[in-house]
Amino acid sequence: MGTRCEIYLRRWDDGYCEVVELWKHWDGYPEHMFPFLRRFASFTSECVGDQRHWLTYPTDMAAMLIAFDYEERRLRGEKYLRPDVRPRGDIRDAEYAYVVDLPGEAEGYMEVTCYRICRGEGLKDRDRRELRERRSLSNTGHLDRVGTVRIRMR
Repeated sequence: MGTRCEIYLRRWDDGYCEVVELWKHWDGYPEHMFPFLRRFASFTSECVGDQRHWLTYPTDMAAMLIAFDYEERRLRGEKYLRPDVRPRGDIRDAEYAYVVDLPGEAEGYMEVTCYRICRGEGLKDRDRRELRERRSLSNTGHLDRVGTVRIRMR
């Protein structure tokens, strides 16, 4: 059985927040995801070259995260290459949530905050609304903040 997680790619712009919601079936625990997201940061930086502004757009970063996951699995020689990272849709069974705040054009870091979700029910609708209104999620009794890391976008 997989350790499922939700990934929220987010950009703040003058009080407005744009969010893309993804879901990952396998290996959603922090010991896997933080290194995975570090490798992803290197991958995206290489992909965009001097077009650094692409790193600020949640939709572009979501597409690159799906491509990165596929490419990593292909290079490992996995037999089945069904995408593991994909749009969240209405899936509600994640054990972890990762909120990825993308860098502004002048910044060189993305900030990733991990939350453990009690009972593995995924983020609730009110949590997802709060993602668009506040920098961090409230402790509502079903979320434990695991930690935050800053990942350099080379």
